[in-house]
Amino acid sequence: VIKITIEGMTCSGCEAHIESEVNKLDGVLKVDADYEAANTIVQYDETKVDLLNIETAILSTGYKIVK
Repeated sequence: VIKITIEGMTCSGCEAHIESEVNKLDGVLKVDADYEAANTIVQYDETKVDLLNIETAILSTGYKIVK
C-alpha cells in the first residue's frame, strides 16, 4: 500500500479520472483517490506492478505528484 500526494484534484471527477487510469494497470488491487485530502492510496501487488508505473499512470492524467 502506498499513499501518494497529488496536486490539482478539485472534484470527484478528478478522483474518478485518476482511479480509472491506475486501475488499468495489472497488479493494482484497489485505488482510492481523495481530492479533499489531496492524495491517492493504492493497494498493489509488487510482483506485478511497481511504483514508477503507478506514478506514470497518475501523471498521464495531468495531475502533479508532490514528493
